[in-house]
Amino acid sequence: GCGKSSLVANTFVPIRVAGGCIVSRKFDEVSTMSPFSVAISIFDKLCVLVKERNSNDEISDIQEKLVRVIGTNLPKLFHILPNLRELFNTGAAPSNLIQQQQVDSGLNFKGLCFAMQGFMRVISSKSSPVMFFLDDLQWADKLSLGLIHAVLSDIKKMSTVFFVGTYRSNEVQQDHVICRFTDSLESFGVGITQMRLDGMVEEDVNALISDSLCVFPRICRPLSSLVYHRTRGNPLFTIEFLETLVKHDLIQYSFRERRWVWDEDKIKEEEISSNVLHLLTTKMGTLPARRQEALKVASCFGSQMSKLAVDILSKSPKYSDLSHELEKAVRDGFLEFVGSRSLHDELTMTKFHHDKIREAAYGLIHCDERERYHHDIGMVLYSYAGVEVEEELLFSTVHHLNRGVSLLLKFPSEKRISIAQLNLRAGTRAIQQSSFKSAYSYLKVGVELLLEDSWENQSKLSINLYFLLSKAAYALGSIDDAKIMLKTIIEKVKKLEDKFDIYFLYIKTLLSKREFHEAFETCRWILSELGENLPIVLEKDKINATSSETYSMY
Repeated sequence: GCGKSSLVANTFVPIRVAGGCIVSRKFDEVSTMSPFSVAISIFDKLCVLVKERNSNDEISDIQEKLVRVIGTNLPKLFHILPNLRELFNTGAAPSNLIQQQQVDSGLNFKGLCFAMQGFMRVISSKSSPVMFFLDDLQWADKLSLGLIHAVLSDIKKMSTVFFVGTYRSNEVQQDHVICRFTDSLESFGVGITQMRLDGMVEEDVNALISDSLCVFPRICRPLSSLVYHRTRGNPLFTIEFLETLVKHDLIQYSFRERRWVWDEDKIKEEEISSNVLHLLTTKMGTLPARRQEALKVASCFGSQMSKLAVDILSKSPKYSDLSHELEKAVRDGFLEFVGSRSLHDELTMTKFHHDKIREAAYGLIHCDERERYHHDIGMVLYSYAGVEVEEELLFSTVHHLNRGVSLLLKFPSEKRISIAQLNLRAGTRAIQQSSFKSAYSYLKVGVELLLEDSWENQSKLSINLYFLLSKAAYALGSIDDAKIMLKTIIEKVKKLEDKFDIYFLYIKTLLSKREFHEAFETCRWILSELGENLPIVLEKDKINATSSETYSMY
């Protein structure tokens, strides 16, 4: 609440005047998106801005450069950046790229970083600089910052990118990924400016109150001193504290004196919390029950909630007045509409004015009730959308459902399988986005929801869940877990031709564990099953002859 985001927003105008593109996103403690998805989304949003700002001829030039720079990885990048495909849907794109619909993402993290470096070399330039602003980095993960690091430290230095990140220093320890991120950037020669934004000094608080109450600074100085020592100059807390004083009639407008008046002694005696979160929670507690309920629902989605989510939830009798109450919460100053001034616009997002307001709203839900609360929201989204839930709400629906996994396990068999399929879809999409941590959590719940006879009656679903879960575990470095799951699939699946991908990943896990002999024996057995018999022992002369024959082929 010290004004970090507001300060950064003041840099937007000169950058836009200079012809720059600005993309801002924020990490969220309880967001339904994974942290890595937030990092990916800034590049995806950039594709939209590029398409809006450039002529058809300029877009054609960008397309040609992207094909040349990124090459064969471009179709794979379409899965990670959906709007990149839209950038190519202008009639001038190479048709063979657009037609490749069913292609596995196939990009590991290093490959993704390399592709993004090429992407930014093409998209950004001195005449078209790009600014990325990521708020609340204290909730960022290693992969997210790793991707940003790759773009900023590109050794070819052909991109023009200005990155701004903000975080709460009181929530970051010395071993946090942010500290390693900045140290590493400096070692790569990337110029960094670090700023610490503290609260207002007492003179600033006095100036703020003087301006707000339209009185001379000398008149309101005693009040300002009292407010400063209660709030320590935190801007958000200062404003909320002043509003509370007005609401409690401790600051009133006197028509007789024609100015605002107050009594310092009464203010000192009043029991007003010295904690901004408690102050906001108390303020919300005075709202009508239905409006509190609307704020609780919105807080479960993180810092912002889409119109689509509001529309679907409003179809349920339980949340029928959600849209109406959210509009009232906007008028109360807790929320704001982003993209439009009402919820009638399809692109409208409902956003909390500040993280502390969202935290206060989420705090209205008792800890013991949160699992059930998220589960109920997920069930409404699932009931009205089913397995074919729209892409925009896929992760959100699965996130809420999985918060109540203990409740899901009590569902009838048919519904358990249906939700397992939804988790498979979310896990597959997360892997395509290289968000392996999120994929692992989705797929793990999917496996838990399988029935005892799933290998007989739901074999395809079981194989896909186990295989992708082992793939995510392998990517996260949990080699032993991946190996155990792959062994399970190998034992359950009968036909060898259905196990080639599984064996390929299994052999990679063996090599990662330096179990070379078992890896070799596994390969030799598979080849023998395919009619290619390799001898266990080879004579040296035969090895040399075979090697010479192989070399001669090239």
